[in-house]
Amino acid sequence: MVKMWAFLCRLVVQMYCILIYFKLVNCVVQLINCVVQLVNCVVQLANCVVQLINCVVQLANCVVLLINCVVKLVDSFVQLVNCVVHLVNRLKPNDPYMGRTTPLTSKRYILYIYSTNIGTEYFKHALYSPFFSLFKMQFVS
Repeated sequence: MVKMWAFLCRLVVQMYCILIYFKLVNCVVQLINCVVQLVNCVVQLANCVVQLINCVVQLANCVVLLINCVVKLVDSFVQLVNCVVHLVNRLKPNDPYMGRTTPLTSKRYILYIYSTNIGTEYFKHALYSPFFSLFKMQFVS
């Protein structure tokens, strides 16, 4: 009977060890499942980061396109201003039609413009400004 008890005790101990082993295996499996879930979360996070980088790149491309459009708009505006200046100010130095050989900023040229535009409304009002008193002009009638 003692042998039987010893056998039964060994059998219970072995079964208990097997049960602990299965619990340990179950914990390891759960740990592996947690690691797999963590890896999946990291992959999803990496995908989100890639999408965010793509959005930033698209935004940067849009900003570059906008800057190019602004540059073209400014260039077109400069061309328009140059055309208007060319149309409005057709007088040029060394103009063979007017017989002038002075630069546009010379006192002689300024006096020429003044003398040809003396009757205009702009010069009627400008006569009273301090700018014209600096020239000390003499009026010839």
